Amino acid sequence: YDSATWLNNNRPSKQFAAVYESDGVTLASNQHVAQPGQIVKFQFNYSVPAGTQAKTYREPIQPVMEASRNWDIGAWGFIDVTVTP
Repeated sequence: YDSATWLNNNRPSKQFAAVYESDGVTLASNQHVAQPGQIVKFQFNYSVPAGTQAKTYREPIQPVMEASRNWDIGAWGFIDVTVTP
């Protein structure tokens, strides 16, 4: 994880990079709240320690609903991160 830009090692981002309407092209009028059917883009950086083995690592990502007791919204995604020599 990138300690310079992440909130902590479990929180790469708390803010949306962009919110789109369901067509995935049109920006939503409110860029701070995602409504049902809208698509949210997150952006964050990775860095790896020197000497990390060159290969592809699968990073699980789970969105959470901020300030909610039921933070687990049941969604999971995966990002493949390729480390090159």
